Amino acid sequence: MDGRSATDRWGDVHLSVENVGGIEQASARFETGVTGLVGHNATNRSSLVQAFAAALGSDGFTLKSDADAGRVSLQVGDDSYERRFRRANGRVVTEGEPYLASSRAAELFAVLTETNEVRRAVRENGSLRDLLLDPIDTDELEERIADLVDERRAIDDDLDRLATLADRLEERRTHLAERRSERDRLDERVETAEAELAALDDGEHGETDGVEAELDAALSRLRDAEDELATVTDNLESERAALESLEADRERAVERRESLDPPDESEIARLEERLSGLRDRRQALTETMTELQQVVRFNEERLDGEGALVEALAPAEAGTERLNPAEATVVCWTCGSEVERSAVTETVDRLRELRAGKADDRRELESEIEDAESELGRLRTRREDYEAVTDRLERLAEQCEQRRETVADRSERRADLEAQVSDLEATVERLRGQRDDRRLSLREQLSELRHERDDADEEIDRLAAEIEDLEASLSKREALRGRRESVSAELQELRTRVDRLERDAVEAFNEHAAALVDRLGYDNVERVWIERTTEEGAFEGPGGERGEFDLHVVRDSDGEAYRGSLAHLSESERELVGLAVALTGYLVHDLAETVPFMLLDSVEMVDADRLAELAAYLREQVPYLVVVLLPEHAGAFDRRLGDDAFRTIEF
Repeated sequence: MDGRSATDRWGDVHLSVENVGGIEQASARFETGVTGLVGHNATNRSSLVQAFAAALGSDGFTLKSDADAGRVSLQVGDDSYERRFRRANGRVVTEGEPYLASSRAAELFAVLTETNEVRRAVRENGSLRDLLLDPIDTDELEERIADLVDERRAIDDDLDRLATLADRLEERRTHLAERRSERDRLDERVETAEAELAALDDGEHGETDGVEAELDAALSRLRDAEDELATVTDNLESERAALESLEADRERAVERRESLDPPDESEIARLEERLSGLRDRRQALTETMTELQQVVRFNEERLDGEGALVEALAPAEAGTERLNPAEATVVCWTCGSEVERSAVTETVDRLRELRAGKADDRRELESEIEDAESELGRLRTRREDYEAVTDRLERLAEQCEQRRETVADRSERRADLEAQVSDLEATVERLRGQRDDRRLSLREQLSELRHERDDADEEIDRLAAEIEDLEASLSKREALRGRRESVSAELQELRTRVDRLERDAVEAFNEHAAALVDRLGYDNVERVWIERTTEEGAFEGPGGERGEFDLHVVRDSDGEAYRGSLAHLSESERELVGLAVALTGYLVHDLAETVPFMLLDSVEMVDADRLAELAAYLREQVPYLVVVLLPEHAGAFDRRLGDDAFRTIEF
């Protein structure tokens, strides 16, 4: 919550309904607090709840039987939402924008009608853990974790590379300092040689003869050839080292591929085809269950919500029939014939049983789909690993061939240069034999010194540029370390999210169940709580554990406590547990931030005072609470909540 009151944050809520359930046209205004929909049975209170849920985004509604189109609109403060319904080709088509883009969490934890999955799971001893964690998209969670693992691995590779660069930087700085000192010494030697040569020239007043000029030219060509030979030799050694490294990588890749077991593509195709079939069967079952539910609701509303119409169409009943409603006859709204009301009721019960059976079939299909998806993912991973190694082998083979060609070219060039250097050395030696004075010796020395100085200048420039590049690369290291910490923190959060939510759910349920048992005063119920047990390796995310929720009941008999089960609780007590589970999901998933509404229907089995106390408790957690009430319950709400917190809508 953002600190503002619910009224300041959302304002008043207005609902408008046309042709939904048994309602032809209606509108209602809801304020923060508790709103009671007060009336006797078959007065369209449940239809209004159904319409409210449809405005939130639920598809669990029915279009009025004699209408071809309907509408619900919801205004929350300054924002408006509307959904429109129409019949087309035997189906109900939905258009418009609901309050929620996805209503799944709201249908589980905020729309608490008789058919609510959480309440039904408690009644039927179903899996509470799966329902409480249903809004979490585990596929998206695992995909994000995989992306973060890849990113952290890439960062580690970059940091390892930068660590090598740091060593190289220190080496280059030391080398640069040495070369600068050497260059300073070369400057001094050049100045000394130039001074001696100038003194000789001034003393003899002569110019270098042809031998000296020829020797200078030969020495210059020799130095150039030697420099190029040294460069080619260094490059050749580097290429050979790179070739050896590539060949070693290729050998390791060959060993890696030989260790892999490529999957059978036909098995992958078979699994994909089987998975597609399973998903089609699941879709068909879901559609069948939806259609069965619509048929059940339609018949229930015709039995309960159209009382006046049935009475007008039914034939005159004998006196004994009026005393026994089960023997009364009605005009069938499907074929027009007269049938007993009990026959229609039995048919509806059979339809409910059929839908429950379909729900069991769908749960079995879900388990098969999960197993098939897991096996298919494992096979695809094996295939991807094998293909990745094969691709790397091909690239390494190409790179090795390119390096071999380069090594051959450099070897041939080095041989040519070695022959050229040998010829030039012979020429220099021949020319040296032709000169015998100090001037030629000084000129030769000066030429060598200047050449060395030029080499030193070039190497100093190269080292300075390399150092600048290394420093620029290393400046990114702190940013990479910071990013790695962020990635690791997010990975830890994601890997423990499901586990944390499980623990939060158990803690929240136990807290609220204890508070409700205490406040509602069930004398023979001592305690209701969930125990979370974990199964190692049953994953809800890499590194996590899957928890199972075991629901326990402690009852009190003649002052002695003993452990019981849900089956030992009364219908009222079981409904209390179901509502506590739903409230847990509402709080753990922070629904109050996005769904400030809770709709409560079919709670007549709870006595008026306890129901009022329950509403007072829920009001502390839910901004807008809407409860379907019988007239005899409304008085208890007035006494417990008062006019400021309780308003009614009469039916």
